[in-house]
Amino acid sequence: MFSETTCNLGGGGSGGGGGAGGSSSPNNPDPINTAPTYTIPYEQNLIECLGLNSVENANLVVSNWINNPDNFIQVRKMSTFLSNKNCSEKAQAFVIASIEAIINGDLDEFNEDFYTWGVTKDDTFVNSELDCIYEKLKGGNLGNNFFNDMLFEFDQLTPLKFSIGPTPNPEDYAFTKGETTTIFGQTHASYEIISSPDAESASNLDKMVTLSHELMHAFMFKSLEDWGIVSFDNIGRPYLIENYDDMCQDDNLDEEININFLTMKERWVFLICEILENSDDPNNNQEWTHSLFNSPVFAIETYREKLEQELYNNHDWNSEPTDIKNLMIQHFGAFNWKQKVAEYMSWSGLHGTPEFANWLSTQTEYTSTLYPNPLDLWKEGVTEWWTQSNNINYVSNNCN
Repeated sequence: MFSETTCNLGGGGSGGGGGAGGSSSPNNPDPINTAPTYTIPYEQNLIECLGLNSVENANLVVSNWINNPDNFIQVRKMSTFLSNKNCSEKAQAFVIASIEAIINGDLDEFNEDFYTWGVTKDDTFVNSELDCIYEKLKGGNLGNNFFNDMLFEFDQLTPLKFSIGPTPNPEDYAFTKGETTTIFGQTHASYEIISSPDAESASNLDKMVTLSHELMHAFMFKSLEDWGIVSFDNIGRPYLIENYDDMCQDDNLDEEININFLTMKERWVFLICEILENSDDPNNNQEWTHSLFNSPVFAIETYREKLEQELYNNHDWNSEPTDIKNLMIQHFGAFNWKQKVAEYMSWSGLHGTPEFANWLSTQTEYTSTLYPNPLDLWKEGVTEWWTQSNNINYVSNNCN
């Protein structure tokens, strides 16, 4: 069945000329057959997207607000916003939070600008050397850039800020701080990656490691906080909400479990419990967050492997001095040195984990008379060229 749409071109005259029978005049053309257009009302679209039409998600207060004709303009904006976001879970949560905030009087009207990408730079970070490296990482050399993927997980309700300043431990190059705040009447976490002044004066490759490593921490902490697994102390460090005995029941430690069949929250809990179980003091393990870097949270790659690829793909290897490149070629070969240096640098900050010791045991083929021990090769033969202050002026350290 088709509906008829008559096209009225306006103007007019009193007849004239006309053809015989059913012919039409130029000013009154024949009807055009068109397929009917079915438009779902904004209210219905919004309710269906938010799942409010299901028994388990029913929320009479929110539904009544949506169906109130006085709120039509805002409902239309929300419906359009959700359609543009493909009704994603994050967009749904944002709209629900906005409606509840409006109902509670915490917000005047819906504003999708609050949803925009919530990554900001403190004045201490803007136009710094770290900022330059950050922009290079954000641009990326490959279309599928993990650095960007992590950045886009943050928004105005869960913001992330980059800054330069003192860290809680003066020996740390950087620190990722987490804290919870109340926005629109709901509790949300916010994060800050604080790089030390020493990190600002580090080599380009070390800056890249620092920013990527800390962003992975923020990304990880956000996931864990979203699932109610961690909270943050007064310094901003994460702690497990449940202790080992409460969180890690026998089912969580079943070695026969295929983690690919677990929900994301179950996978996190399983991996954390596995790390704690294998530590000397499960209830007082300070390295569990770093051990997670080498856990298969992703289907194939671990965090550390992702970091290795970030370094390999984005560092300007041609900018390094010829002497350094030749030294690395002696260690790893002409066709493999970039990947191996990226691999060795990706373990920076993870050397306190048992996984690092396991990895070192696989590197004996690269030892030499000068560096007979894999640890010496990792430290003195490779990473210290980019991490030791007395070498900084020798390697690439100017971002432009």
